[in-house]
Formats: sequence, C-alpha cells, structure tokens
Amino acid sequence: MIQLAIRKSTKSYNPKSQWQFYDLEKKSFENVKEAKAWINDTYGNSRKSSMYVDDEDGNPKKIGYVIGFRNYQFIDGKRENFIEQHWIGFEIVEVLQI
Repeated sequence: MIQLAIRKSTKSYNPKSQWQFYDLEKKSFENVKEAKAWINDTYGNSRKSSMYVDDEDGNPKKIGYVIGFRNYQFIDGKRENFIEQHWIGFEIVEVLQI
C-alpha cells in the first residue's frame, strides 16, 4: 500500500514573509500508479517540481513532488492573494500482524 503525506504551506507575496505549514493530510492508494493519477486529477496543470532526499551514500533519491500555485481567500470582504505549496511525499505502508 502507498500513502501520500501532503504537507501544505502558504506564503504571502511580500518578499520578507516566511513559509508557514498549516496542514498535514494523508491519503492511501493501492499502488504508485493510482497515487500519481490522483495527483494529476487533483492538481491539474499546477507547477510540479520533483522532491529529493539524499540516501546514506549522499546520492539524491526522488521521494515525491512539490506542487506550487497561487491562491486567495477573502478576509473582511477583501481579497487576499498568497502563494501555496503542497509537499507530497510517497511512503510505503506495511500492515503489521500483532
């Protein structure tokens, strides 16, 4: 079983603002193909970059995607624009028998 760990973050357009994580969502799928299909259906044409981590030998290993897009919300009737990124990591889930 494959699980996606989706860490969601936002940042205002102000160059001095910092990224803030606001949610962690987990979704399970039978295989990688289904997980990738869900990502394509959910995020469509949003900008997608590969996400890497170094293994024990220092070689980069692709572990998921960072998907970025522009978003907005209304605060006190005023539209507030911001940048959003979802860091999507693929994880293998093993069911244990105890």
